[in-house]
Order: sequence, then structure tokens, then C-alpha cells
Amino acid sequence: TINMPQMWDVLDKIDNAGIQLVPLQKIINRVTITEPARMIFDAAENEQEDVALSIQAQLPSETLIPSGTLGAIGLYTIDFYPESATADINVIPVAQPLSRTVMDLIESPEPMLIPADDTQDFFDNVYPLLAGVIPLASQDHSVDLPDIPPSTLELTLEYYQATHQGERQDHVRISSRWDYLGTEDQTEHQNQVLAEISDDIDLGTVPGKTILVGADAARFVDESLPELLQHEYVRIVETEERPAYTRLTGEPHIVINATQSEKNDWFDLGFQVTIEQRTIPFRQLFIALVRNQNSLLLTDGTYFSLDNEAFDPLRKLLEEASTMDDFGVESTSISRFNSALLDDAEEAADAFHADPAIVEWQNALAVLREATDIPKLDVPAMLDAELRDYQHEGYEWLSYLYDLGLGGILADDMGLGKTLQSLAMIARAKAQGEQRPFLVIAPSSVLPVWRDEVERFAPGLRVVVVDVSNLRRSETIDAIRERADVVVTSYSIARLDEAFLSEDPWAGLILDEAQFVKNHQTKAHKAIRNFRAGFKLAITGTPMENTLSDLWSIFRLVVPGMLPRFAKFRDDYLRPIEAGKRVARTEPGKTDDVETQVQRQTRSREAMTKLRTKIRPFMLRRTKESVAAELPEKQEMVLQVQMEREHEQLYQQILQRERKNVLNLVADMDSNRISIFRSLTLLRMLALDPSIVDDQYAHVPSSKLNELMSRLTEILPEGHRVLIFSQFTSFLGRLGEQLDQRDIDYAYLDGSTRNRGEAVEQFRAGDAPVFLISLRAGGFGLTLTEADYVFLLDPWWNPAVEAQAVDRAHRIGQDKNVMVYRMVSKGSIEEKVLALQQQKIEMFAALTEDDTAFASNVTAEDIRALFDDSPVDLGDMTEGIEDDS
Repeated sequence: TINMPQMWDVLDKIDNAGIQLVPLQKIINRVTITEPARMIFDAAENEQEDVALSIQAQLPSETLIPSGTLGAIGLYTIDFYPESATADINVIPVAQPLSRTVMDLIESPEPMLIPADDTQDFFDNVYPLLAGVIPLASQDHSVDLPDIPPSTLELTLEYYQATHQGERQDHVRISSRWDYLGTEDQTEHQNQVLAEISDDIDLGTVPGKTILVGADAARFVDESLPELLQHEYVRIVETEERPAYTRLTGEPHIVINATQSEKNDWFDLGFQVTIEQRTIPFRQLFIALVRNQNSLLLTDGTYFSLDNEAFDPLRKLLEEASTMDDFGVESTSISRFNSALLDDAEEAADAFHADPAIVEWQNALAVLREATDIPKLDVPAMLDAELRDYQHEGYEWLSYLYDLGLGGILADDMGLGKTLQSLAMIARAKAQGEQRPFLVIAPSSVLPVWRDEVERFAPGLRVVVVDVSNLRRSETIDAIRERADVVVTSYSIARLDEAFLSEDPWAGLILDEAQFVKNHQTKAHKAIRNFRAGFKLAITGTPMENTLSDLWSIFRLVVPGMLPRFAKFRDDYLRPIEAGKRVARTEPGKTDDVETQVQRQTRSREAMTKLRTKIRPFMLRRTKESVAAELPEKQEMVLQVQMEREHEQLYQQILQRERKNVLNLVADMDSNRISIFRSLTLLRMLALDPSIVDDQYAHVPSSKLNELMSRLTEILPEGHRVLIFSQFTSFLGRLGEQLDQRDIDYAYLDGSTRNRGEAVEQFRAGDAPVFLISLRAGGFGLTLTEADYVFLLDPWWNPAVEAQAVDRAHRIGQDKNVMVYRMVSKGSIEEKVLALQQQKIEMFAALTEDDTAFASNVTAEDIRALFDDSPVDLGDMTEGIEDDS
């Protein structure tokens, strides 16, 4: 139809194709399509000062008076030639569709005439309306046209109350639109107006709606609205009576009172905040600060800014405390173990008041934090042992914790006598009249060790081992408690018998090899959290086997409330420390810009420092190097074994296949973790001995097995005793076959060994010079100081597990130098595993000593590094074993 704008595109294409438009009537000479025209009203004044208005079409080169319209999309003019009785027609597209009013005016035979007496009224009232439809001009300059005013921003304000986040609050709804009657582009002017009022209100898109709530609404009405009312190009329309608000500008005065709670191990914090003698409801203030609001409106119409430095320490205190259990808007209780929060409270307050008992408590924690002025104690007469200096200090530290009713982690290196230090503390408690028994929970294999240690070093203590569950016991827990000073049970029994073991409080709860409950989601961990004791101790040489979450889980049991809930712990510590670790392993600028990498490392160091400060009072760790100078020397060496030709060819063939598979899976590490580690385990087994992967490779020689047998034939005739560890029991079986063929006696221990004590005694008595041990089964709870050689046949992901294995021989009581060999197949994934181990060793050093390194569990980046072709530098402690084939 003629009202379709697309018609002009069609006609333009016809013209470009060289096709002429042929008139249907002979009187028409030609039809010409012009450029699009701009419509204007032309105003001209006559001699009587009347104003005539006519509509004209402005083309780039001329102005035409239209003869008629072509619907809403165009015009036409007719040039008639009387002498020939013919005419030319000009067809004129219009830039903007014509309104019905404009079309009627064009079709009108006479121009619009404004009498002289009505011109002022016309320009005041009608002209602005016409100007919004078609621009007005005076081609002959006979009429002085008034200017059209620029855009005005109209803001309609509605005041009301509504429920917001569960509370009844004041609201202001702001509806915005531009009021403009002209046709000129107002974008620049409008942007300028919005920029000028941006400090008062952010409207977003105009037209639109903006809703302000609570203090934001009050601040707008009280502070911004007066400014907007003065703006030349802002019009305010209010639909209701304007509410009155008053801003408080005085400085806040904060008083915090710390009192002992009715709940054990908790303190109550009371808050009083005043501004200009007005008491601020703390519930409202708490919510506003935690939500990071910038102001707060009170019910009486007063409001105040929270962007005040005086509130910053209080905001920090509330944010930190809110991550703890039992702290919230309805209950402001904090764990007495979280001494840092008491310090934060004192810093946040203008006046801080604490009960005398809390002050005494803070002083006691300061002693622990600085590890100075811990009371000196004599060794209890009941202890039949001589304590070394560091053991005496550990006994005093444990006794101090016990006296204060605190918990902690004794994290000395393996072999430094953690059990003996604990027994000294128990003996002292009993000598002072403690009637209740202590409960020791340990791995099943360690229960006999505790019984033997108690009977050896503290024979005056009555010890009972509970190694069967309540369903199979003939004696109740109550009966056992009556006849015991120390009850020793396993983690599995603790889980099964939770209801019985948690019924009454114990004198103390001791978790030996506490890394067994490093996963806070296990049933055992959840059960032990319910055990009641005035003193809780975790004993472990590896409080962080894999990640910092291990440490969090253990502290959750022995010092509850000291660390935040896990989600907060993950965000504040785990993730920044992990990010810093990745940066430390990355070439500067390789993945992020250098500035970002520096920022991540800075955040990591800050997180590590903060965490170390928190845990320092509650964890005691001494290394062999720092306290046990009397221990004989331990030499550790990496034996790089060159795989024989056929072995290496097979390894490389399968490596290429598995590398492709793993690198495809590692992008989604969480979903594919099992498949990835299955591939890694396959490669580790292959590097060790192809025959344990598949019987079809039985003909392929194991270079590592051959080298080990060569070493044993050298050292055994000299009277040395040897511990051999491997994760793979199938390989230990292969090794046992080789020893049988050479008539070499050996003891054997893995997870399936029923009589563990018999295997240990066979080696300790000298009946077997070699002890084959599964790494997981024999890495703890054994004292094997008869050995002076240790072979680790396959590197394990976790360096702490290997360190535990080595320390079966290198511990207190050892009088011989100990040689430790880590056997690694050259050019295999084992070399990369050793490099990964080193990173974890650095992490734990950073946590307990300094902040030069970082940590995480095995990540996607770690996996990619395992398959990197670049060579691995294992340092100076290596000895190469070349293939002679």
C-alpha cells in the first residue's frame, strides 16, 4: 500500500536498474523522485501583522510547497505547463511519517492564518505544541519565533511504607521522564542534567522507576531533594505530603561489655552505641553493618551515616564474629577459644569492660600466644621416665592447657615422644586428684602401643583397651570408667558407640593420629564432636596431610569456635593461599599481569599470617632438627633408576595414551577425579614393575626390583636391618618372592595382616633382617629403631605419609645413623610426584614457621605439571643408576 515506507526502497532499486517510470496519463511528461524532505511550518507576517502558516518541504537544494500527500510517507508537487497542457510531478519521500493533523493541513486549500490580535496567545500556547510535531521557521524572517525551552526532567515522588527484608520500612518511588516539546536532539543536554544531579540520585534509564528504602529514602528526602528543587531543568511532583527526617552528625560512642555466658566455654558481648545522646538499637545497627549499608534510619525519623571510620572496627568485629557458631543478631556470644575476637572487641570500643575472669583468661591466652611464662612443673612421681628438655616443655604446655580447660594440637615431628608427653600430663592430673578417666581414641593398630606405653612409663595408671563395640562387650562403659584412669579405644568404636561414650564428660579427650578424622564430613568426626571433656588434645605429626581443611577439621574437634565456619574459612584462607601457591609456581606475567600476581601473593601472605596468629596459642610443634640434637644422623637420598630398554619403551607407549586421556579430562577435575587418578596410579605401577599392571608384561624386567635386590645383597651381609615400604602390596609380594629365592628371611605387614604384633616382633627380635611394609598400614604406631636402612619404593602424593614411614626407624631410641633411599624411575611420573611433594612440605613450613610458601590439595594445575615434558631437578641428593643393557 501507499503507506508502506518500503515502497521507497523498491522505487530506488528500480531507478538504480535503469528502469524509467512511465506515466499512465499522456498529460504527464515525467515523474521524478526527490531526496527525502524535512517538513517545516513557515510563518510569514502580512501588512496587517497577521501570521500565515504554511507547510513546506525542505530539500537539500530547494524548498517546495506540497500539492498533496501520498499517505503518511510522502508528498507530491505538480508543475503545470499551460502552453502544452502538460505537467511534471515530483514525488517527495518524507524523513518522518506524517501525522493526521499535518496531512489535513497540507490538503487544506488555504494556509492557516493567525489574526494579529491572537498571535501572542498562539505563541504562548499553540506554538510549543506545534513545535513538538514539525519545526517552525520564518523563511522571510518576518516573524520573530520564540525559542523552545530545553528538556526538563520531571520526577514524580511517591512516599509510602512497605515490608523490606522482613521489616516495615520507609520507601520513596521515583518515576522519571523527560518533558520536551521541540524536535531538536536533546541527548547532550539530558546527559548534562543527569551528570549534574548524579550526586543526589542515580536514575539509571529515563524514563523509568527508582525505589529508595530506609535510610537511603531518608537521605534523599532530607539532603538530595532540596538540591533537586533548585535545579533549573528538574521538576518535582509529589503525590503525598513529604515526610520529615533529621540527620545525626555527631560521632558514635561505642561501649562493649564482655561477661561470662551461662554456656560453658562462651562469653557474651553486650553493645551500647549512642549518637548525640540517642541510644541506637543494636539489632538494627548489627544488620546494617553486616549488610554493608552506608546509612541507618531509626523509627523516630532520625538517620545517620555508617560511612564513618569510627564504625570500621565494629563492622570488622561483627563480620568476623558472624562467621562463628552461636553468634548472630539474636545472640552475641563468642567462643572463649577465639581470643582474637576479644582483642577486636576492645579495639572497636571507645570503652571496653570485661569481667575479671575474662581479663585473667586473656592474660592466660597471651602466655600461650607468646609461649612464655608457662608455669614450670616437676615431673609427676607416677611417671617412670626421664623427659628430655623439649619433652618437659611439652608436658608443661599440655598441663597449662589442661588447667585452663583448653584444647590444642601437639604436632611434634614423628618420633619425638608425643605419647610420653601426654602421659606425663595425665599422670599429673591424676596426682592432683582428677577422678574421671581420660579417653584416648586412636587407630585400631595403635591401641596395643598405648597400653604398652602406659604400662611402661606410668604403671600407676590403670589402662583399659576397648576394642569391641557395645553390642559385643559384656561390660558397660560406666563399669569400664570405674576401673580405669585411661580408656583407649579406636575411631571405629568411637563412631559406633557414640551414645555411650558421649553420655558423661571425661577428664580429657585425646585423639592420637588425629589425621584420621581430618574429614569433617565423616561419621566419626561428627560423633567425636559430641564427646564432652574439659580438655581436648589432638596428637599428630601431620595436622595438615593434604590441605588446610585438614587443620580446620582437627581444630573443630579440639578448639571449637576458634576458627570460622568452613565456608568462611575456605574464602578467607584456603582460596587466597591456594591462589598464592599457583602464582608462586608460575612464571611472572605468564597467566596474569604481574600486578595481579603480586596482589595474589600479598593476599596469600596476609591470610597465612592471620591464620598462623590464630592457631599459634593452640598448636605446639617441634622438629627433630630443632630439639633432638642427640638423634643420630639421617641421610636421605633419591635413587634415580634408569628403566631397562624394554621397560622404558612400554612405559612411554602407555604414557602417551594416558597423557592424552588425562589432559582431556582435567578441565573438569571434580567430575573426572577418579578417572584421572586411575590413570596416574596405572603409570606409577608401570614405573615400578610392569608385571603388577598385567600378567602379559611378566617378561618385562623391573629395573627398580633388580636394583633393590642388588642393594640388599650388599648391605645385609654387613648386619644392617632394612625397612622397605611400598603403596602396592602386589609389588611387595613380587619382592617377597625374590627374597624367598635368595633364602632371605623377612617380616611382612599390610592392611590384611591379622597378627600385627607378631610381624613386628619377628623383625625386632632379629629373626628377619628385612621388613616389607605397606605404606598405609605401617606408616604410624610402630617403633622400629632396630632398622638403619629405609627404602621407599614408590613416591606417594602425600609427603607426610612418607615422613611417618621413615620415622618408624628415625625416632627417639635410635642409636645408629639411618639411611633413607627414595627409589625413582628416571624420566617417569615418579619424578613429578616428588616435585609435588616438595610443594606440600613448603606449605606446612609456611604455616608453622614463616610465610614464604603456599598450599592446596592436588589441583588441575598439579595434574598438568605431572604430564609436562620438561625435566625435573631433584636437587643434589640424587644418585643415578644407569641401565647397562
